[in-house]
Amino acid sequence: MQRQFFIQSQRSCGKMADCEVQKLTDEGVVDGKANRRMIHTTAQKLTMKNYNDYDLKIGLGLPNIRSIMSKYEMVCDIIRGELDIFVLTETWHGSSDEFAVRCAMPPGCKFVDYVRPHDPYHGGIIIYFKKEFIYKPVELPAVITFEAVAIKLRVNKSDFILLSIYRPGSVPPSPSFFSELANVLEVLSLLSEEIVVAGDFNVYMERKDDPNTVSLNDVFDCFQLVNRINEPTHELGGVLDLIVTFCSFPIFNSLIFPSGV
Repeated sequence: MQRQFFIQSQRSCGKMADCEVQKLTDEGVVDGKANRRMIHTTAQKLTMKNYNDYDLKIGLGLPNIRSIMSKYEMVCDIIRGELDIFVLTETWHGSSDEFAVRCAMPPGCKFVDYVRPHDPYHGGIIIYFKKEFIYKPVELPAVITFEAVAIKLRVNKSDFILLSIYRPGSVPPSPSFFSELANVLEVLSLLSEEIVVAGDFNVYMERKDDPNTVSLNDVFDCFQLVNRINEPTHELGGVLDLIVTFCSFPIFNSLIFPSGV
């Protein structure tokens, strides 16, 4: 069986094909446009666990939304489209029972989330996914330098772990960030042969000689992981939002679109 991931990442956009930038009222907008670009990545892997001769296509979206409170209708519309999994960072929600969190979820979906305990209504992560996917929350080691939530998904007899990360850009990466990330990845690598990491790392990956970029790549190398995004994801420059997979998980297509597309 061939499993395909169509991975899209955007900052505070509306619909995938037509970002409704006029509705954006939070930070992260420059001259009326969302300041994160949209990434569309296509990945494909041959999986021997299933011998059916057909393709399984999974649509995965990743926006840094900077508050779901005023954008839940757009989120719901996006999920209703061709997405099977939608990972949101910087959701700024105060609880799992928040009105906007529930209203953003179309029928036939579930979600898991992370609420920043010491500062609700900032940070935060939500993963929406199709109800037919068998899932199990994954317990992660305690971390203090970033936010994270992980689930193990089974789709048509094929398993993978999805880890979502948000590291606040208000503080520079510390040595503890890299050690905590390595600890999390070590735990996950013992639980699954396939890991997909989707998140906002706020590390400038295009700066190859920057010590933080070198340290993050060193962590990825230790686990044979590779970042699939190599073009700026921010209108002002910077590869900040990453899709990371095992080296053996090939990416066939990666497109970067202006935020208004």
